[in-house]
Amino acid sequence: SIDGIRLTFHKDRIKEAFDFGRKLKEKKYKVFMQPVGTTSYSNEELTQLIHMVNEMEPFAFYMVDTLGAMFRNDLINMVKLVDSELNKDIQLGFHSHNNLQLSFANAIELLSFDFERNIIIDSSVFGMGRGAGNLCTELIMKYINQNIENKYDVVPVLEIYDEHINKILLKYKW
Repeated sequence: SIDGIRLTFHKDRIKEAFDFGRKLKEKKYKVFMQPVGTTSYSNEELTQLIHMVNEMEPFAFYMVDTLGAMFRNDLINMVKLVDSELNKDIQLGFHSHNNLQLSFANAIELLSFDFERNIIIDSSVFGMGRGAGNLCTELIMKYINQNIENKYDVVPVLEIYDEHINKILLKYKW
């Protein structure tokens, strides 16, 4: 069954996204609000968006590095702003693309913060995703196991790669 829905939206579709998100909440879905290109928002725009998020009370709000252009200082500044403005009951998510090969480094940086909320870090096996791909699940799992808490079994993820993803990668590059 499906219990959560990721709702991505562009700046020019914020109203429609929130209207739809409220309808999903009425149907008892967990709503994950993911503004495309969060890095393109000014601090004022992002603050206004977060206030709208707080009113709606979705399950999670995401910082989305759609172009994979976020450097460490960009992440730190955004995290400080979002965490200070976002209702503490709303989980904070991070979805990154790997255009500058910084998805892993930025995820590690995010994990170094001492949050009073749950955080969600998106990843995919072998980084499969649009453009340069996304954060590699197997890498972030290994990092968490060795540096935070040994809680993930990486072997099944590697088996997914061996049995499925490798065949796709041989045919299509990302």
